[in-house]
Amino acid sequence: MPIPQTPLFDFDSGAAYLHTTPRHLRRLWQTRKLGGVRVGRLIRFTESDLETFIARGRVEAIQSTSTVRVTRPLKVKTATKVAKSRGAK
Repeated sequence: MPIPQTPLFDFDSGAAYLHTTPRHLRRLWQTRKLGGVRVGRLIRFTESDLETFIARGRVEAIQSTSTVRVTRPLKVKTATKVAKSRGAK
């Protein structure tokens, strides 16, 4: 059975594909957030490994017609609290 000929990316070319740095890609590999293939002692990534990583990080937009903004009351310091925080008695 023939082995499919898919291009393999090293850290430099994989980082260029993801528009990131090789160091970041190496960190993703070490924490097993990105899959890859060992070729001897070398680590290589297939295009499907990189695309799977991208798909896993996808965040869908909210399809809402109205936007609700939640605010909390503003904390106001009184003159005595300001004086105490500055060390005045």
